[in-house]
Amino acid sequence: MSARYLSDRRSLSSCHHTGRLSARRTRLLEVRNLEVVYNDVILVLRGVSFSVPDGNIVALLGANGAGKTTVLRAISGLLGVHNGEVTKGEVALNGDRIDDADAASIVKRGVVQVL
Repeated sequence: MSARYLSDRRSLSSCHHTGRLSARRTRLLEVRNLEVVYNDVILVLRGVSFSVPDGNIVALLGANGAGKTTVLRAISGLLGVHNGEVTKGEVALNGDRIDDADAASIVKRGVVQVL
């Protein structure tokens, strides 16, 4: 297994897969150009993109307030509980979009957030 570390907000928002994986490797999780707004006015994420190939691990590391928890909330469908919403971009699990799915259906697909 390999790991990829995103060390700060700049890395988080500019991390793009470089295409080094062969076409045979599928992307388990893909976040593309994600933008998140809280309370209809506070832009907290813009342009976040990364992918997690099947069998790999990705760690989100960063300073307080860098957006790590917000990324996890967007992936797990928990933004609405915190008055947040994905306003741009998409989150896909095994090629299927989940950014507009409710938390219960995302959990049924095997994605949960544990803090």
